[in-house]
Amino acid sequence: MELKETAKQILDIFEVDSVAELSEVLPEILIQKDKDEYLSRYIDIVGVEGRDMLQSAYQFWLADRAGKKQDYTPKSLGRLAAALAPDDVKTIFDACAGSGALSIACWEMNQNLEFVCWELDGRVIGFLLLNLALRNMSAIVVHGNLLAGEIYKSYTLTPGNQFSSVKETGLVMPKCDLVVSNPPFNLKWDAVPIWFKGETVTPPASNANYAFIIKSLIEADTDQGIFILPAGALNPNSSTEHECRAVLERNRLIRAVVYNAGDMFDSTSIRTQCLVIAPNSEQVSFVDNAENFAVEIRAQRGEAHMSNRVYKKEFKIYDDACIGRVVKAIASGENIPGFCKTVEVEKAIACNFKKYDIIEIPKYEIERRDIKDIVNDLNRIYEEKNKLKLTVNITVAEKYNLLEAAKLQSTENTNLKEVNSLLRHLGADELTGDKYLTLSRNAGEFKFENKNKKDISTIIEQMLPLYMQHIRYLNNCESQYLKELQNTLLELLMTGKVDITEQEGGNNE
Repeated sequence: MELKETAKQILDIFEVDSVAELSEVLPEILIQKDKDEYLSRYIDIVGVEGRDMLQSAYQFWLADRAGKKQDYTPKSLGRLAAALAPDDVKTIFDACAGSGALSIACWEMNQNLEFVCWELDGRVIGFLLLNLALRNMSAIVVHGNLLAGEIYKSYTLTPGNQFSSVKETGLVMPKCDLVVSNPPFNLKWDAVPIWFKGETVTPPASNANYAFIIKSLIEADTDQGIFILPAGALNPNSSTEHECRAVLERNRLIRAVVYNAGDMFDSTSIRTQCLVIAPNSEQVSFVDNAENFAVEIRAQRGEAHMSNRVYKKEFKIYDDACIGRVVKAIASGENIPGFCKTVEVEKAIACNFKKYDIIEIPKYEIERRDIKDIVNDLNRIYEEKNKLKLTVNITVAEKYNLLEAAKLQSTENTNLKEVNSLLRHLGADELTGDKYLTLSRNAGEFKFENKNKKDISTIIEQMLPLYMQHIRYLNNCESQYLKELQNTLLELLMTGKVDITEQEGGNNE
């Protein structure tokens, strides 16, 4: 069933007109005695397997990716994080819980777990409560600012016959065994000093990645955690971030780093890493999981001026085999060239946690072409693509399935910046990139331009014979119609049905 259609039925259950309105009323509905009636009707529509429908709806329409860097945890990435958790964990602290994806992934692997879920965005609290209550989970939900230490509201969920009961309560923060967190990537913050493990550290104001790590461990009172972070978080350029990492190093807290594939999140292609925190870690396991994935095709919302457009997009996911391979690599400490290696913590520090300095790259018995030749070939392709520029109205582009091409062009050019940086370092020419498609708001605009003054695009060369064939066809039709018109007019003249002398003022010439 289509997301919009299902969402409309759900809104009718809760007697609201929009997902935004539902986010406001859900907490009040869920603390009512008759909330089970609402939840039962909800399950009747979406089914047990569709319990996350409202989570999808929220991500689709309301997620604040610009301000709060919200991009909710992909299910399979949550399952990987859950699989990396120790077996003896009983209570989990989910910092930056969002709508509960990470907590739910852990609960699905062990339904005896209890949870403490913090979330800053008040609009998502209702969906978080709903997702946990639907599964009859035991949890504390906190609407608060973890970095600032501020609590606005807290709720206690207690398992019942079918659904958890929900009560607004004061927070009594329990000690937790493990932190799981997918914090907002590179979020700016106030950069206040943090007392941790007998010393003061101040993560930079430019991003709060380490602030979330350290604050979460302090709040949960634990030395165990699994954090989903941007791919470069462990080897940043910032000296203050290096110092934050050094605190973790000195306390032997870094146990493993798993480098994930890109294109896993709904609205960003960014690559991530799973940082595994554990006490007394004398060895660090590195796993390059970037090429260890399956593929899934699903609907995706467009960005910016295309925000109401929906198209199909390919996402990378981790199936059970992918996840099992990662868990085994860390547990066994095995060395598989190109995939994983476990080293002493001093070795990891000496290599600045750079995976390519640790994981052995397999040697292939193939002859590789010179980079300059490859770049020249690529630029030749780009040149050919860029000879012909298409400027097209957004509505027309959608009709002819051109929106995906526009997004792909933008993504490729963004990734090109990183590639060109490396090519400059190697002294090679840069890649020029794609500039062949521009979306326009001008009604009905559809314009091809040959941008190369010296040559004609090959597609034009292929089109011209078809164009001439079409013109010849139209010319033949024109000749036939003109001949038909001529014969008709001649007959009218010859029979005297039309007197052109009257039309020309009596002039017989």
